[in-house]
Amino acid sequence: MTRLKFLVTILLLMAFSSTVLAQQDCPTIVQTALAAVDSACSATARNQACYGNIRLDVTPREGNPDFHFTQAGDITDVASIEHLQLSSFDTTDESWGIALMKLQANLPNTLPGQNVIFLLFGDVEIENEVADAPEVTLTAVKNANVRAQPTTTGNNVIGSLKSGQEVITNGRLADDSWVRIKLEGDAGGIGWVATQLIEGELDGLAVIEPQTPVLGPMQSFYFKTGTADRPCDQAPDSGILVQSPQGASRVSFTANGVDITLGSTVYMQSDGNTLTISVVEGSATLEAAGQTQIVPAGSVAQVPLGADGLADEPPAPAQPYDAAILEALPLDMAIWETVTVAPALSPDELAAAIATLSGPQSGTWSMVSAAGGTGNCRFNAGNQSINLTFSDNGSLTLFAPSTGASMNLSRTGDNTYSGSAQYPGESTDMTFNFTSPTTYTGTLTLHASCDGTTTISGTWSPP
Repeated sequence: MTRLKFLVTILLLMAFSSTVLAQQDCPTIVQTALAAVDSACSATARNQACYGNIRLDVTPREGNPDFHFTQAGDITDVASIEHLQLSSFDTTDESWGIALMKLQANLPNTLPGQNVIFLLFGDVEIENEVADAPEVTLTAVKNANVRAQPTTTGNNVIGSLKSGQEVITNGRLADDSWVRIKLEGDAGGIGWVATQLIEGELDGLAVIEPQTPVLGPMQSFYFKTGTADRPCDQAPDSGILVQSPQGASRVSFTANGVDITLGSTVYMQSDGNTLTISVVEGSATLEAAGQTQIVPAGSVAQVPLGADGLADEPPAPAQPYDAAILEALPLDMAIWETVTVAPALSPDELAAAIATLSGPQSGTWSMVSAAGGTGNCRFNAGNQSINLTFSDNGSLTLFAPSTGASMNLSRTGDNTYSGSAQYPGESTDMTFNFTSPTTYTGTLTLHASCDGTTTISGTWSPP
């Protein structure tokens, strides 16, 4: 063997030995990093992000001069982050970017201990798409009612202001007749006040519709991940794990232009061309391009993305997932509530699960948002909360807590419920159509003393 061949052989053996050692070290690096995140990020609170493990590159939003997010254990408000880039798994320097976020999403302020948990790991890029809404401080010129909707019709008073009290406003109607304000106290949320009862400049406020939602930090975002990039069997491919809190209403957020609603634990990836969501427990719904797909546990669904990385086609139907891809997901960390990974569904099981989720679940569904229609009748969805209770025999009871009005409806067709009721001085006819796992639309017609038609459209959270 010549000297040159000998040197080449030695170099090859060294490279091979380094690879073998890296493979052997990989499981240890994974466990050490995940344990460090559990420890370093244990104090992360609602709407905060934690620097879990090296390496991360972050771009703060403008107006955050004291921003500090440079090493493991650093915690900052999610609202101060514009862009976050994590590093892929590298066994040579034992680096693996991991970040933890706890988001409020659409959870109510009355449940401060509940959060939607996002764990980002590996080659992940995420960008906040929630625009900062301009805010203006106004002053009440007299005692004023705060209302759930910008109307004095119906019993929709949810609070009050004292004369001289300052309030923070974040939107106004196009005719400047009402402004939307932030509510104080544990309840939090938003309300509406007639502008004739307050004073101050409105020009800085954005013009909004009554049902325009207030998005929490990072409730809408763009992300991109590496795929099939695990360095060993014990390390997961880059992605984002998301878990909603147990016992809470279904949560919603928007990723790459896809509206996602879930009560579950999901694994998300995006290569820039396709958004992929695997549901490991519970269920999720994906809505894009005007169409919705149901994704039960044990299945995966994909949404095609355009050149801008945003959804430009409807979601494809769910398919059974490859359970082997999920085996290395870090689901045994202390940050998670108990997770039971569903086995992959067979095609028949998947079809049955979707059929079950497509129909209403028995129990009481509470309204998340609603829009009233024409008419000035007291039974107006825009002015009050409405609960829907489905019984096991297929009947539906509608109840408005603020007025005590209730109505029993019977199933008259596929996902259609109809009924009539008599009240003093008026009669009522209603038809509810079930249009998605969480959405109902209905037409309510009132006669006699309150003649008119009110269209109700809203979103209800399942039990």
